[in-house]
Amino acid sequence: MFDKLILTIVVLQVVYAECQAQASGTGKCFTDRCDVTIDGETYCSQCAEKATEAPIDGVCKAVASDPSGCQSDNAGGCTQCGAGYFLHKGGCYQIGKAPGNLVCADSIPGPSARTAGICATCKDGYYKNPGDSPTADSCAACQDSNCATCEDATATNKCTKCMDGYFIGADANKGPCVSCGNAAGSGGWKGVAGCAKCKKPATSDTPAECIECSTEYLKTESSTQTSCVAEAACKEGNTYFPTTNGDKKLCVTCGDTATGGIEYCTKCSLVTDQGKAALITCLACGSSKKLSPGKTSCMDACPAHSNDKATPNICECDDGYTPDEAGTQCTGTPSPPPPSDCPVENCQKCSADKKTCEECKESAYLTPTKMCISDCAIIPGYYGANDNPKTCKPCEVTNCAACNMDGTCKTCKDGLYLSASSCQACNSSCKACSGPGEGDCIECKPKTILSYVDAEKGRCIPECTDTSTGPGSCKTCGLSVDGTKYCSACNVATEYPQDGVCKENTQRAGERCTTSHILSGVCTQCENGYFLMNGGCYKTDTYPGKTVCAQIEVTLGTCDNSAPGYYLSGGSLTVCSEGCAVCTTPDTCTRCMEGFVKLGSENTCTKCDASCKTCDAAVATCVECNTGYYKAAPGNGICISCENSSNGIIGIDNCISCKASSIPGPVLCYLMKDDGTGGSTNRDGLSTGAIAGIAVAVVIVVGGLVGFLCWWFVCRGKA
Repeated sequence: MFDKLILTIVVLQVVYAECQAQASGTGKCFTDRCDVTIDGETYCSQCAEKATEAPIDGVCKAVASDPSGCQSDNAGGCTQCGAGYFLHKGGCYQIGKAPGNLVCADSIPGPSARTAGICATCKDGYYKNPGDSPTADSCAACQDSNCATCEDATATNKCTKCMDGYFIGADANKGPCVSCGNAAGSGGWKGVAGCAKCKKPATSDTPAECIECSTEYLKTESSTQTSCVAEAACKEGNTYFPTTNGDKKLCVTCGDTATGGIEYCTKCSLVTDQGKAALITCLACGSSKKLSPGKTSCMDACPAHSNDKATPNICECDDGYTPDEAGTQCTGTPSPPPPSDCPVENCQKCSADKKTCEECKESAYLTPTKMCISDCAIIPGYYGANDNPKTCKPCEVTNCAACNMDGTCKTCKDGLYLSASSCQACNSSCKACSGPGEGDCIECKPKTILSYVDAEKGRCIPECTDTSTGPGSCKTCGLSVDGTKYCSACNVATEYPQDGVCKENTQRAGERCTTSHILSGVCTQCENGYFLMNGGCYKTDTYPGKTVCAQIEVTLGTCDNSAPGYYLSGGSLTVCSEGCAVCTTPDTCTRCMEGFVKLGSENTCTKCDASCKTCDAAVATCVECNTGYYKAAPGNGICISCENSSNGIIGIDNCISCKASSIPGPVLCYLMKDDGTGGSTNRDGLSTGAIAGIAVAVVIVVGGLVGFLCWWFVCRGKA
């Protein structure tokens, strides 16, 4: 019953709103005067009962009793309207209600309404009469039905703003409205086929920039090149893929991360697994990136357990591994390597006699004795060269302690400094230096101390003495570091030891102890990155402070973490006993240095056996062996010389760096002892110099024999 009532009311409203024209009759529109069109509906502009009726909201009503305030012209229309209404096409239309709200954008006026009978703001598609007269129409429909606003309602080329789906086809911001989908164009201004919304092109010779298609996918190649394409056309070539953003269909590049693409991806295809985060599977990457094993991202390098050997820049998991859920890593258990009868660990290609290696695996270096090793630094005087294949090479720069991977010197031996890739001698007073001068020392020899001339270097002067007086002299030499004495109290009350040396105020490198904290030649509190030690101020990156303190507490000016072998408490230094790394008193050690061990309940440290790099429980129970030794059995135990045999492992004469073989047999020798000629040695113990000497001797002997035979046959023949 209720549903039928609603349907009846709707039908009556439709019938009532329909304009009916005839020569006479109450509520009828005069002949041919159903000529007002608002939003596609037709309304009346002049009523048949001219003396008593006029169009109110487009329908003929009696003027006398209507609240519109219509002032009749006695010809079936209105000349002026009252408050809350406006004059339009011979009738009064109510503000804020249909159909008036389709012409006028004003809201329902209150008590302080504007002048009666006027609309202040017109809806899109209507021209606002600037006169604001209650006796004239406030809004006039633009001549071009696609105009949103116009400056003249009598011409089609006066639009100043177009409806959605159109743009102004003129250089100025005024002209006719051209459809975004009109690819043929109008007056030289073109749209894009299938486009529903667009931006006006900069010039008439380029199409509009489409921002939404009617039914197809929007493909944007540049701001001046957009198109609406079908799904199949979008996927063609695999450089774009179709997707949606809200209610918009888009055809975007594979690298568009904002719409489901993958950064740096240049070729892709749609995924079938909707559970994945990306909408696509990447097929190729740009910008020198590598495609991840799961084809879900573009990476700087292939992840662990993968490589791109099969196809450059496309990572594939190694045998036994598969891409993880994210597709960026490889997980699993590797397939066991095939059985090998090559005794050399980490060897990629074994020699024909199965005794040495010709090429190591990617992570290892080939030693001079044709073995494989992970770090060439364990062979004294050698460095790892990233050649092909990777090899251990001797550091051949004179007096160089360690070389870089390209063979240039990295660190010089004590008493020398690096200058233009060669090692030059320091001043004789320096243990280490940064230049040749007397003031270029960065470390001093025993019994001399460094007097800094700047933040990094200085002169080596005799250790502290308390026999002199006056400015810069020491009263008490109460600090000892590495057996060298430093000052702990100055003779002059206003001075204090800075880096172990008393200096006058004018010679100090910045104030490290304020005047209020200097008392009788000592400092009671350090600041500005220095720590207090035995009456002086020291820094962790200069000597002797760097020897005893690893880290400071900046706020308090104290050492927060003592270096191994020292203990600082309350600004007083305690030197631990030999081999002790951490102590609380000289004779109470809690942890030993590498190469030392605490035996039983002893509070001191005992040196490990010479064969041990580290030991545990006993001096000969080695945890790790020194260079030149190997362990013949797993776990902690004794270390055997590379030249000696034990437990099925056979030593090699003159071998000075080795490792026990994983199977019974000779040790894996990395380096042979030099014979004194300066040449390196082969695995059988002959140096290159010896080999060269033997070769020369053979040549001499053979040459002499040939000469003798020639003389014998020629000379004897003449005889």
